Amino acid sequence: MKKFQFRLQKVLDAKESEEKLAQKELGLALQVLKTEEDKLNELHVEVEHQIARQRSMQNKTLKAADFILSDRWSRHLKKQVRRQKEAVQIQQEVVEKKRKQLLEISREKKVLEKLREKKLEEHTTELKSYLQNQLDDIGARQRNQAQ
Repeated sequence: MKKFQFRLQKVLDAKESEEKLAQKELGLALQVLKTEEDKLNELHVEVEHQIARQRSMQNKTLKAADFILSDRWSRHLKKQVRRQKEAVQIQQEVVEKKRKQLLEISREKKVLEKLREKKLEEHTTELKSYLQNQLDDIGARQRNQAQ
């Protein structure tokens, strides 16, 4: 009897490669997300520092130019924070998309693995049946020769 050979083994191998690639892509997307979140946190810290500077400036007598520069810098920081929040949101969407892709590929691979297991069980059952028939034939021949 033939050795077990899964007809869709190449497809299963391709799915495994595709899954590994999707895992790498998800990992990279998560790294980018962390970087973007770190940038946002740094901007929040800078905003807090700027607020503290402005408070300390209120207690001092300042030139109008210093106050204007401080105000412009504050507005610039707030604009950067908004942009960075958008960047984080976009990257979160990319990460979610990569997760869904990985999940779908994993499901497809699992279906192929289950099919392979089922076919292997069928092959094993057929092999056992074949071997039992061979043993039965040998036993019948020996009985016939003994008679």
